[in-house]
Amino acid sequence: MGVAGRVTGNAATQYAIRNTQHAIRILLMDLTQLFKESWRITRTCWSLWVLSAALFLAFVPAALLAGGLGAASAALTLPYAGPEPEWLGALRSWPAWVWATLGIVAILFLIASTAVSYIAQAATIRGAALATERLQPVSLRETLQLGRPRLMRLLGLAGTVGAVISILTLIPVLLRLLMAQQAGLFGLMLVDMGQAVLSPVLSVLGLAVFLIVLAIAVEDVSARRAPRRAWAVFCKGWWAFLLVLFIAFLPSLAIVALVLPVGFILALMVLNTTVGVAVLLVYGAVVGPLGVALLLFVAVFSTTLYTLVYHAAARLADATGSPITT
Repeated sequence: MGVAGRVTGNAATQYAIRNTQHAIRILLMDLTQLFKESWRITRTCWSLWVLSAALFLAFVPAALLAGGLGAASAALTLPYAGPEPEWLGALRSWPAWVWATLGIVAILFLIASTAVSYIAQAATIRGAALATERLQPVSLRETLQLGRPRLMRLLGLAGTVGAVISILTLIPVLLRLLMAQQAGLFGLMLVDMGQAVLSPVLSVLGLAVFLIVLAIAVEDVSARRAPRRAWAVFCKGWWAFLLVLFIAFLPSLAIVALVLPVGFILALMVLNTTVGVAVLLVYGAVVGPLGVALLLFVAVFSTTLYTLVYHAAARLADATGSPITT
Protein backbone atom coordinates (compact mmCIF):
# COMPACT_ATOMS: atom_id res chain seq x y z
CA MET A 1 0.00 0.00 0.00
CA GLY A 2 1.34 3.43 -0.94
CA VAL A 3 1.61 6.53 1.17
CA ALA A 4 -1.62 7.94 -0.30
CA GLY A 5 -3.46 4.74 0.53
CA ARG A 6 -2.22 4.75 4.12
CA VAL A 7 -3.21 8.39 4.54
CA THR A 8 -6.67 7.68 3.14
CA GLY A 9 -7.04 4.65 5.43
CA ASN A 10 -5.94 6.64 8.50
CA ALA A 11 -8.35 9.45 7.62
CA ALA A 12 -11.23 6.97 7.26
CA THR A 13 -10.36 5.37 10.61
CA GLN A 14 -10.20 8.73 12.37
CA TYR A 15 -13.50 9.76 10.77
CA ALA A 16 -15.16 6.55 12.02
CA ILE A 17 -13.75 7.11 15.52
CA ARG A 18 -15.03 10.70 15.58
CA ASN A 19 -18.48 9.56 14.42
CA THR A 20 -18.59 6.92 17.14
CA GLN A 21 -17.50 9.38 19.83
CA HIS A 22 -20.08 11.88 18.61
CA ALA A 23 -22.82 9.24 18.69
CA ILE A 24 -21.91 8.23 22.23
CA ARG A 25 -21.90 11.85 23.40
CA ILE A 26 -25.36 12.46 21.92
CA LEU A 27 -26.82 9.28 23.39
CA LEU A 28 -25.28 10.06 26.78
CA MET A 29 -26.85 13.51 26.76
CA ASP A 30 -30.21 12.05 25.74
CA LEU A 31 -30.15 9.07 28.11
CA THR A 32 -31.52 10.92 31.14
CA GLN A 33 -34.36 12.31 29.06
CA LEU A 34 -35.06 8.85 27.63
CA PHE A 35 -35.41 7.44 31.15
CA LYS A 36 -37.79 10.23 32.16
CA GLU A 37 -39.88 9.75 29.03
CA SER A 38 -40.01 5.97 29.50
CA TRP A 39 -41.15 6.45 33.10
CA ARG A 40 -43.87 8.89 32.01
CA ILE A 41 -45.19 6.54 29.31
CA THR A 42 -45.08 3.53 31.64
CA ARG A 43 -47.10 5.39 34.28
CA THR A 44 -49.74 6.81 31.96
CA CYS A 45 -50.23 4.32 29.10
CA TRP A 46 -52.23 1.46 30.58
CA SER A 47 -52.85 0.10 27.09
CA LEU A 48 -49.19 -1.00 27.08
CA TRP A 49 -49.75 -2.90 30.33
CA VAL A 50 -52.69 -4.72 28.72
CA LEU A 51 -50.54 -5.67 25.73
CA SER A 52 -47.75 -6.94 28.00
CA ALA A 53 -50.26 -9.06 29.93
CA ALA A 54 -51.55 -10.46 26.62
CA LEU A 55 -47.97 -11.28 25.64
CA PHE A 56 -47.47 -13.34 28.81
CA LEU A 57 -50.85 -15.06 28.46
CA ALA A 58 -50.08 -16.00 24.86
CA PHE A 59 -47.32 -18.30 26.06
CA VAL A 60 -49.36 -20.05 28.77
CA PRO A 61 -50.61 -23.00 26.64
CA ALA A 62 -47.23 -23.57 25.01
CA ALA A 63 -45.40 -23.18 28.34
CA LEU A 64 -47.69 -25.70 30.05
CA LEU A 65 -47.23 -28.25 27.27
CA ALA A 66 -43.49 -27.70 26.96
CA GLY A 67 -43.12 -27.72 30.74
CA GLY A 68 -45.04 -30.98 30.93
CA LEU A 69 -42.75 -32.55 28.33
CA GLY A 70 -39.71 -31.29 30.22
CA ALA A 71 -41.00 -32.75 33.49
CA ALA A 72 -41.71 -36.07 31.75
CA SER A 73 -38.21 -36.18 30.25
CA ALA A 74 -36.68 -35.52 33.68
CA ALA A 75 -38.83 -38.23 35.30
CA LEU A 76 -37.90 -40.78 32.63
CA THR A 77 -34.16 -40.09 32.61
CA LEU A 78 -33.26 -39.20 36.20
CA PRO A 79 -32.74 -42.01 38.73
CA TYR A 80 -35.71 -42.58 41.03
CA ALA A 81 -35.13 -43.45 44.69
CA GLY A 82 -37.25 -46.33 45.96
CA PRO A 83 -39.89 -48.38 44.13
CA GLU A 84 -40.99 -46.94 40.81
CA PRO A 85 -44.53 -45.46 41.03
CA GLU A 86 -47.27 -46.66 38.70
CA TRP A 87 -47.57 -43.37 36.84
CA LEU A 88 -43.89 -43.51 35.91
CA GLY A 89 -44.31 -47.05 34.60
CA ALA A 90 -47.27 -45.87 32.53
CA LEU A 91 -45.14 -43.09 31.04
CA ARG A 92 -42.43 -45.58 30.11
CA SER A 93 -45.00 -47.63 28.23
CA TRP A 94 -45.94 -44.80 25.90
CA PRO A 95 -44.69 -45.45 22.35
CA ALA A 96 -42.33 -43.04 20.61
CA TRP A 97 -45.00 -41.80 18.21
CA VAL A 98 -47.04 -40.43 21.15
CA TRP A 99 -44.10 -38.35 22.38
CA ALA A 100 -43.33 -37.23 18.82
CA THR A 101 -46.96 -36.14 18.32
CA LEU A 102 -46.97 -34.22 21.61
CA GLY A 103 -43.69 -32.60 20.62
CA ILE A 104 -45.06 -31.47 17.25
CA VAL A 105 -48.18 -30.07 18.93
CA ALA A 106 -46.00 -28.23 21.47
CA ILE A 107 -43.88 -26.75 18.67
CA LEU A 108 -47.00 -25.59 16.80
CA PHE A 109 -48.37 -24.00 19.98
CA LEU A 110 -45.00 -22.32 20.56
CA ILE A 111 -44.90 -20.94 16.99
CA ALA A 112 -48.45 -19.60 17.35
CA SER A 113 -47.54 -18.03 20.71
CA THR A 114 -44.44 -16.51 19.12
CA ALA A 115 -46.55 -14.92 16.37
CA VAL A 116 -48.91 -13.40 18.95
CA SER A 117 -45.93 -12.19 20.99
CA TYR A 118 -44.35 -10.46 17.97
CA ILE A 119 -47.63 -8.68 17.25
CA ALA A 120 -48.05 -7.68 20.93
CA GLN A 121 -44.45 -6.43 21.04
CA ALA A 122 -44.92 -4.44 17.84
CA ALA A 123 -48.16 -2.93 19.18
CA THR A 124 -46.40 -1.98 22.44
CA ILE A 125 -43.54 -0.42 20.49
CA ARG A 126 -45.98 1.48 18.27
CA GLY A 127 -47.89 2.68 21.33
CA ALA A 128 -44.69 3.92 22.98
CA ALA A 129 -43.68 5.73 19.79
CA LEU A 130 -47.10 7.40 19.47
CA ALA A 131 -47.08 8.40 23.14
CA THR A 132 -43.69 10.03 22.63
CA GLU A 133 -44.87 12.00 19.61
CA ARG A 134 -48.14 13.15 21.19
CA LEU A 135 -46.94 13.56 24.77
CA GLN A 136 -50.16 11.88 25.90
CA PRO A 137 -51.45 8.32 26.40
CA VAL A 138 -52.66 6.21 23.49
CA SER A 139 -55.63 3.86 23.39
CA LEU A 140 -55.41 0.11 22.96
CA ARG A 141 -57.13 0.39 19.61
CA GLU A 142 -54.50 2.82 18.34
CA THR A 143 -51.64 0.55 19.38
CA LEU A 144 -53.18 -2.37 17.49
CA GLN A 145 -53.51 -0.42 14.23
CA LEU A 146 -50.32 -1.87 12.78
CA GLY A 147 -51.61 -2.19 9.23
CA ARG A 148 -51.70 -5.24 7.00
CA PRO A 149 -48.10 -4.89 5.68
CA ARG A 150 -46.64 -4.85 9.20
CA LEU A 151 -48.82 -7.78 10.29
CA MET A 152 -47.76 -9.87 7.32
CA ARG A 153 -44.09 -9.13 7.99
CA LEU A 154 -44.45 -10.07 11.65
CA LEU A 155 -46.29 -13.30 10.79
CA GLY A 156 -43.61 -14.11 8.22
CA LEU A 157 -40.94 -13.53 10.85
CA ALA A 158 -42.75 -15.83 13.28
CA GLY A 159 -43.14 -18.52 10.62
CA THR A 160 -39.43 -18.50 9.72
CA VAL A 161 -37.00 -17.37 12.41
CA GLY A 162 -39.60 -17.82 15.15
CA ALA A 163 -40.26 -21.37 14.00
CA VAL A 164 -36.53 -22.15 14.02
CA ILE A 165 -36.20 -20.81 17.57
CA SER A 166 -39.23 -22.83 18.69
CA ILE A 167 -37.88 -26.05 17.19
CA LEU A 168 -34.39 -25.56 18.62
CA THR A 169 -35.93 -24.86 22.03
CA LEU A 170 -37.88 -28.12 22.19
CA ILE A 171 -35.63 -30.48 20.23
CA PRO A 172 -33.40 -31.35 23.25
CA VAL A 173 -36.47 -32.17 25.35
CA LEU A 174 -37.92 -34.39 22.60
CA LEU A 175 -34.61 -36.16 22.13
CA ARG A 176 -34.45 -36.93 25.84
CA LEU A 177 -37.97 -38.35 25.71
CA LEU A 178 -37.33 -40.45 22.61
CA MET A 179 -33.95 -41.68 23.88
CA ALA A 180 -35.03 -42.30 27.47
CA GLN A 181 -35.30 -46.06 26.99
CA GLN A 182 -32.65 -46.68 24.34
CA ALA A 183 -29.83 -44.22 25.04
CA GLY A 184 -27.35 -44.69 27.80
CA LEU A 185 -25.97 -42.08 30.15
CA PHE A 186 -23.41 -40.95 27.57
CA GLY A 187 -26.10 -40.28 24.96
CA LEU A 188 -28.15 -38.23 27.40
CA MET A 189 -25.06 -36.27 28.39
CA LEU A 190 -24.52 -35.40 24.72
CA VAL A 191 -28.10 -34.13 24.49
CA ASP A 192 -27.60 -32.01 27.62
CA MET A 193 -24.35 -30.60 26.21
CA GLY A 194 -26.15 -29.71 23.00
CA GLN A 195 -28.84 -27.93 24.99
CA ALA A 196 -26.19 -25.99 26.91
CA VAL A 197 -24.58 -24.90 23.62
CA LEU A 198 -27.96 -23.89 22.14
CA SER A 199 -28.96 -21.69 25.08
CA PRO A 200 -26.65 -18.73 24.32
CA VAL A 201 -27.36 -19.10 20.59
CA LEU A 202 -31.10 -18.87 21.25
CA SER A 203 -30.55 -15.83 23.49
CA VAL A 204 -28.67 -14.01 20.72
CA LEU A 205 -31.31 -15.00 18.17
CA GLY A 206 -34.04 -13.71 20.47
CA LEU A 207 -32.31 -10.34 20.83
CA ALA A 208 -31.76 -10.14 17.05
CA VAL A 209 -35.42 -10.88 16.37
CA PHE A 210 -36.52 -8.22 18.86
CA LEU A 211 -34.36 -5.65 17.05
CA ILE A 212 -35.98 -6.69 13.76
CA VAL A 213 -39.44 -6.30 15.33
CA LEU A 214 -38.35 -2.83 16.47
CA ALA A 215 -37.34 -1.92 12.92
CA ILE A 216 -40.64 -3.18 11.50
CA ALA A 217 -42.79 -1.56 14.18
CA VAL A 218 -41.03 1.81 14.38
CA GLU A 219 -39.98 2.43 10.79
CA ASP A 220 -42.22 0.03 8.83
CA VAL A 221 -39.30 -1.29 6.78
CA SER A 222 -39.77 -4.36 4.61
CA ALA A 223 -39.01 -7.83 5.93
CA ARG A 224 -36.03 -8.12 3.59
CA ARG A 225 -34.53 -4.79 4.70
CA ALA A 226 -35.40 -5.05 8.39
CA PRO A 227 -32.38 -7.17 9.49
CA ARG A 228 -29.93 -4.80 7.76
CA ARG A 229 -31.62 -1.73 9.20
CA ALA A 230 -31.80 -3.23 12.69
CA TRP A 231 -28.08 -4.09 12.55
CA ALA A 232 -27.16 -0.56 11.35
CA VAL A 233 -29.12 1.02 14.21
CA PHE A 234 -27.74 -1.44 16.77
CA CYS A 235 -24.18 -0.66 15.71
CA LYS A 236 -24.77 3.03 16.45
CA GLY A 237 -26.19 2.48 19.93
CA TRP A 238 -25.15 -1.04 20.91
CA TRP A 239 -23.96 0.02 24.35
CA ALA A 240 -27.29 1.76 25.07
CA PHE A 241 -29.24 -1.36 24.04
CA LEU A 242 -27.06 -3.51 26.32
CA LEU A 243 -27.55 -0.98 29.13
CA VAL A 244 -31.33 -1.34 28.77
CA LEU A 245 -30.91 -5.13 28.81
CA PHE A 246 -28.96 -4.86 32.06
CA ILE A 247 -31.54 -2.50 33.58
CA ALA A 248 -34.33 -4.91 32.66
CA PHE A 249 -32.38 -7.74 34.30
CA LEU A 250 -32.02 -6.02 37.67
CA PRO A 251 -35.70 -6.29 38.73
CA SER A 252 -35.53 -10.02 38.02
CA LEU A 253 -33.43 -10.28 41.18
CA ALA A 254 -36.42 -9.00 43.13
CA ILE A 255 -38.60 -11.63 41.42
CA VAL A 256 -36.10 -14.33 42.44
CA ALA A 257 -36.26 -13.04 46.00
CA LEU A 258 -40.06 -13.38 45.90
CA VAL A 259 -39.83 -16.96 44.60
CA LEU A 260 -37.15 -18.20 47.04
CA PRO A 261 -39.51 -18.64 50.03
CA VAL A 262 -41.58 -21.09 47.97
CA GLY A 263 -38.82 -23.69 48.45
CA PHE A 264 -39.14 -23.43 52.23
CA ILE A 265 -42.92 -23.62 51.97
CA LEU A 266 -42.65 -26.81 49.91
CA ALA A 267 -40.37 -28.27 52.58
CA LEU A 268 -43.01 -27.34 55.16
CA MET A 269 -45.62 -29.17 53.08
CA VAL A 270 -43.57 -32.35 53.41
CA LEU A 271 -43.61 -32.03 57.21
CA ASN A 272 -47.24 -30.91 57.50
CA THR A 273 -49.33 -30.90 54.32
CA THR A 274 -52.25 -28.93 55.73
CA VAL A 275 -50.14 -26.12 57.19
CA GLY A 276 -47.88 -26.05 54.12
CA VAL A 277 -50.79 -25.71 51.70
CA ALA A 278 -52.37 -22.96 53.81
CA VAL A 279 -49.10 -21.01 53.96
CA LEU A 280 -48.59 -21.46 50.22
CA LEU A 281 -52.07 -20.13 49.43
CA VAL A 282 -51.64 -17.11 51.70
CA TYR A 283 -48.18 -16.37 50.35
CA GLY A 284 -49.42 -16.69 46.76
CA ALA A 285 -52.38 -14.39 47.44
CA VAL A 286 -50.12 -11.72 48.94
CA VAL A 287 -46.97 -11.98 46.82
CA GLY A 288 -48.51 -13.20 43.55
CA PRO A 289 -50.08 -9.87 42.52
CA LEU A 290 -46.87 -8.06 43.48
CA GLY A 291 -44.81 -10.40 41.30
CA VAL A 292 -47.19 -10.02 38.35
CA ALA A 293 -47.19 -6.22 38.69
CA LEU A 294 -43.39 -6.21 38.78
CA LEU A 295 -43.18 -8.41 35.67
CA LEU A 296 -45.58 -6.17 33.76
CA PHE A 297 -43.77 -3.02 34.85
CA VAL A 298 -40.42 -4.38 33.69
CA ALA A 299 -41.92 -5.46 30.37
CA VAL A 300 -43.58 -2.09 29.67
CA PHE A 301 -40.69 0.09 30.90
CA SER A 302 -37.95 -1.88 29.12
CA THR A 303 -39.89 -2.10 25.83
CA THR A 304 -40.59 1.62 25.96
CA LEU A 305 -36.95 2.40 26.72
CA TYR A 306 -35.83 0.09 23.89
CA THR A 307 -38.15 2.01 21.55
CA LEU A 308 -36.78 5.39 22.55
CA VAL A 309 -33.17 4.18 22.34
CA TYR A 310 -33.92 2.77 18.90
CA HIS A 311 -35.29 6.16 17.82
CA ALA A 312 -32.16 7.94 19.06
CA ALA A 313 -29.79 5.41 17.51
CA ALA A 314 -31.75 5.49 14.23
CA ARG A 315 -31.26 9.25 14.02
CA LEU A 316 -27.55 8.73 14.50
CA ALA A 317 -27.48 6.00 11.86
CA ASP A 318 -29.21 8.31 9.38
CA ALA A 319 -26.85 11.18 10.22
CA THR A 320 -23.77 9.00 9.65
CA GLY A 321 -24.79 7.37 6.40
CA SER A 322 -27.15 4.46 7.20
CA PRO A 323 -30.45 5.65 5.73
CA ILE A 324 -33.76 3.87 6.08
CA THR A 325 -34.47 1.47 3.23
CA THR A 326 -38.08 0.39 2.85
